Amino acid sequence: FTFTKRERRPWMNYDFRVTNVSRTAGIIRVYTEYQVVSNEPLSNLIHLLVVRAKDFLQIVPIGRHVLVQLDPSEYHFSFSFCQ
Repeated sequence: FTFTKRERRPWMNYDFRVTNVSRTAGIIRVYTEYQVVSNEPLSNLIHLLVVRAKDFLQIVPIGRHVLVQLDPSEYHFSFSFCQ
């Protein structure tokens, strides 16, 4: 799969507001608002995104998978990352 954006430019300050709990097939998904604090290019195709949660601190251990999704009520695609 290839994910593309409508506008071909880096995410400099892409934030969204989702405080929704979705229950699908017995799986509880909790969506939280994050803001992109910095977007640093590491290479031509790779960027280091530093994100900040709005009202809490979350530390993700090394090796933990993170799923990033745009506003699930409007966009139905997501990105998976491994820390």
